[in-house]
Amino acid sequence: MVSTVYSEPENRRERADLIVGDYIGRTYIPSIPSLLFKSHPKILFLSISRVIFVPLFLACNLSTTPGSPYLNSDIIYLVILTLFGITNGSVMLCIFQDEADE
Repeated sequence: MVSTVYSEPENRRERADLIVGDYIGRTYIPSIPSLLFKSHPKILFLSISRVIFVPLFLACNLSTTPGSPYLNSDIIYLVILTLFGITNGSVMLCIFQDEADE
């Protein structure tokens, strides 16, 4: 039987970076009024533009030669993951606030 629960320290660190980024996106980003969007097209554009993270994540894991990914740095991966969390928190906050105002 293979467990689907990962308990390695690296996976816990990745989840912590995503949670911290999400927290920053939901609490500190709203203090900058220019980053809070109220219009549906802008929020939709922000949501769809997060697709840019997919090739970045793949570049951290895929490689042409075995053992060396295109972005061979854990720090770059953690920065991308934190930015993904920040954008997740800020987009979700914009969506929740926009729906609450209606």
